Amino acid sequence: MLARLALAALLVAPTASAQLSVTLTTPLGGAQPVTEALFVEPHPGGGAVACFRTGASDADDADLVVVRVDRAGAELWRNSVPTSSRRGSVDSLTITPAGRIVLNTQDDNVVDGHIGELVCFEPHGTTAWTAWPAPVSGTPFRGRVAGLSPSGDVFLIGSNAGQGVVSALLYDSNTGAELWRTDLPGYSPGPNLSFLKARTNDGRMFAAFWIGV
Repeated sequence: MLARLALAALLVAPTASAQLSVTLTTPLGGAQPVTEALFVEPHPGGGAVACFRTGASDADDADLVVVRVDRAGAELWRNSVPTSSRRGSVDSLTITPAGRIVLNTQDDNVVDGHIGELVCFEPHGTTAWTAWPAPVSGTPFRGRVAGLSPSGDVFLIGSNAGQGVVSALLYDSNTGAELWRTDLPGYSPGPNLSFLKARTNDGRMFAAFWIGV
């Protein structure tokens, strides 16, 4: 059975009579059919990028696939997320001004000691880099992409599970290098990622989180 990525093209007219004009579909599937659509975002170079879970629906066995289609709905490329990131879920899909696609993966079960990773793809589909911050206190780091800097670099914020260390980081969107990191210990027992929200504006990152008890 084929799962489908359905992209809707809207013709925006200067009047209030603009209507949905055409629906474009790209079939996906094969030996490991799609079991879940995770994210879809418009691409600045045209068309859209989507991330799917394929194979088994269980988080420990699922593979992640990234697909880009053009304005006409034709598939330009697809690429699998590197093996180390395939477990768990995708927290966000972010596209930089240069057209790079950054996935933030999370491993909720931590069965292999791997808790997450930033995976970056070039606009033409090859894997550009992978990165994830080293833990502060030896416990797994859970992070969330908070947005982009004015130059297109990637803000990440998160904490070491149960240790109360909140960390803010900035990654070079071209290379994946860590540009800076600020660790703020003293929060107990530490924020739950589910309740951590962050956004960027004018090169600053603003975060709000709840300290669970």
